[in-house]
Amino acid sequence: LTPGELDAALGHTAATSPAPRFAQGTNVRVLEERVQSRWRRPHLRTPGYLFGCTGIIESYEGAFSDPEFLAFSVAPARKEHLYRVRFAQGDVW
Repeated sequence: LTPGELDAALGHTAATSPAPRFAQGTNVRVLEERVQSRWRRPHLRTPGYLFGCTGIIESYEGAFSDPEFLAFSVAPARKEHLYRVRFAQGDVW
């Protein structure tokens, strides 16, 4: 499996990172996990109980190598943006 094949399998086709999508204070919703692609995304960093929940971007932490690739000892050129998101307890539980 080459890095390019892994990129394509995980849906990462751009070699460079796009600009951050969200600003502090933006309302966001955690996307539902697609069961059909679960086998291609073995290292989800989002707890299942947050899928579908709405939160607010508290801060932007920077761009980092994607842990899905790092799990396979691949250092991708593309970085993923990391945000700190605040959720209301009542929306989660």
